[in-house]
Amino acid sequence: MTNFSPTTILIAIGVLALLAIGLTWLAYRRPYAILVTLLFGLLLQEQMIRYLRFALEAPGYLIQGASLWKELLLVALILALALRWLRGADLAIRFQWFDLLVLALLLLAMAHSIFSIDPLAGVAAIRNLFEPLLVFYLVRVINPSPRALRNTLWALLVVGVLISALGIWQALAWESSTFERWGYLHPERWIPTVAVDGGFRFRPSSTVAGPNILGSFNALFAALALGLALTTTGRKRWAAAAAVPLFLLGLVYTYSRSGMLTLGVSGVVFLLVTLWQPDLRSRARAFFARRWVLPVTLLLITGFAAALAISGMGARLTGSLTTLTSQFHMQDKVEALSFVLQHPAGIGMGQAGPRDGLFFPEVAGYDVESSLFQIALDMGIWGLALWLALIGWLWSAFWKTWQGSTSSEVRLVAALATCLWPGYLLAFLFLPLMQSMVLMSWLWFLSGAGVRFENQLTAGQPSAYR
Repeated sequence: MTNFSPTTILIAIGVLALLAIGLTWLAYRRPYAILVTLLFGLLLQEQMIRYLRFALEAPGYLIQGASLWKELLLVALILALALRWLRGADLAIRFQWFDLLVLALLLLAMAHSIFSIDPLAGVAAIRNLFEPLLVFYLVRVINPSPRALRNTLWALLVVGVLISALGIWQALAWESSTFERWGYLHPERWIPTVAVDGGFRFRPSSTVAGPNILGSFNALFAALALGLALTTTGRKRWAAAAAVPLFLLGLVYTYSRSGMLTLGVSGVVFLLVTLWQPDLRSRARAFFARRWVLPVTLLLITGFAAALAISGMGARLTGSLTTLTSQFHMQDKVEALSFVLQHPAGIGMGQAGPRDGLFFPEVAGYDVESSLFQIALDMGIWGLALWLALIGWLWSAFWKTWQGSTSSEVRLVAALATCLWPGYLLAFLFLPLMQSMVLMSWLWFLSGAGVRFENQLTAGQPSAYR
């Protein structure tokens, strides 16, 4: 254990206090800018920690301290918004019935943590689930204008291109020594691989935590690029459309079946909504009436199929489907379902692991690779029911925004949330992705923006931040 002198501790406290005051002042003046900084910083956080841990071999206390930057920004932002409210600023948030579900979930999680055999692990579990949810409320309180939201989406597209391109480069060009040198190692010092064509290929992580997180983001990026291509004109339309093949190729080379599932289900939801709504159906008909659209679409489908075949991802998907019942992820869920039925009240918050909290021990009362089953075991089947009810209620709000808004930015955000949530829910059934701070922060950002603008439709509230 590292010992620090009192002087060192006082200096560290002083530096943190000055930093907190400065960040709070910046957040008071530009709250949306700080929120966006937080969101984009999360896309780079894992790479920073990875480099500190493996490349620089930094001590543990430095790694823990560096990872607290997001909590510092969140606290500064919350304090700044509280100060604005105390000084009479209209934060313009209108609470709805689903907010009571969030409160009920938080109280239930706290109760299950108190009565857990390891309350500290329960605190870590609460943090993993509810910390990203703060973004959902922050974007509703800040209330960005459509212009600010549009700029954020385009910035996300540009950053997504860089992240996806790095992932493709890693998959096609990097050797094991390169992965090791840049710190792309599991804490047990192995590199994620997949069996393809009788051999092994490395699975890239780019700047995020792992291949499945990268695959999930590639699904989001592809949906965003397609949405921007459909809702803009001129050069921007072509730029967004040109990014779609890159994201699809990036998704293929993550070898992430959950990412493919997310994108596939999201696409099906979009097609069903398009067939259901006359307005969208007429727009789609007019779009495909253009001469170039059908050939380009066929070329994109052909290229995607070729990438699946060349990469071996197609064989991986086919093999998974033909041996579905013998797949680990299916057997794991069957066992988890049996365990949940035997313990409908759960086994205590933080016991469905593994849990690797920042300052808390790793505890695994029952290890299952599924966010939904983890919630059922953490909070009981009623906890899972409340989470699903919350997401369902929110989904209805996204739908209203998508159908009722006259702003292309607002419609795009609502459409993304409407289509992506069903896909992510299925992915959460098979992998513990809902505990990813970076993925859930962006998903809750889209959700909060969709709900926020739905509020504006019903209450006629203006946008504040441009």
